[in-house]
Amino acid sequence: MSRKVFWSDVAFYNFIQVLVGQAARDRPTEDMWHESVAAFGEVMEALRPERIWVLGKANWRNFVRHVEHSRIDPDTVELPLSGESVLASYTNHPSSGISYEKWAPVVARILFDEHNNALQATQGSCAPER
Repeated sequence: MSRKVFWSDVAFYNFIQVLVGQAARDRPTEDMWHESVAAFGEVMEALRPERIWVLGKANWRNFVRHVEHSRIDPDTVELPLSGESVLASYTNHPSSGISYEKWAPVVARILFDEHNNALQATQGSCAPER
């Protein structure tokens, strides 16, 4: 796959829809996470992604706390989307250091592996925590 083909099929999205703070390490509040869910749903419906790659462990933990999903494994979930599902997983955020050897296989699985919908039948649904 060429870079041009790859990047023509990629979208970047900031889940939190408001300015979080003035410093690089300022974290979103619980209200900010909760208030960003509706906009995320609208973007999901408009873009209809096949895969979501979340950057950062803290972002991942908050993401799965706020978005309805079915867990595939500790690091991977499926999100419902109008009768279909979207695979989501994460890696470390690049600002915290990322090991190519550790994360390249994870990213390849997130972006390119075939998705087995049969896993849905064996996994429990996880409603967002409120």
